[in-house]
Amino acid sequence: LSDNIAPRSAVLNVSVGTGLVGEMSKFSGVMETMVGEKMTASVSELTRTLDKTVADARLITTQIDETAKSASRDLNTTVGASVELGYDALKKIDRYVPEVQDLISD
Repeated sequence: LSDNIAPRSAVLNVSVGTGLVGEMSKFSGVMETMVGEKMTASVSELTRTLDKTVADARLITTQIDETAKSASRDLNTTVGASVELGYDALKKIDRYVPEVQDLISD
């Protein structure tokens, strides 16, 4: 009886062992797929974050550029208006107070 059980037990052990190895290989493949998908998702998320950061940086750069242009226009307008006001004031002074012209020319 025991001679008959031993070979069957060995066949069963080999069969179970082979089955376990096969299942472990499948499980390993599933794990690799899951890890790969997770890494791909992480890289994709990182790429999206970087793209958004670059877009935000471009927007900020554009806003700074527009602010600088606006400030430059405002400064030119202010300087131009000041020069015009100064010139108008000198014309009025020159017109109403003839002695100023004598003082300026001296």
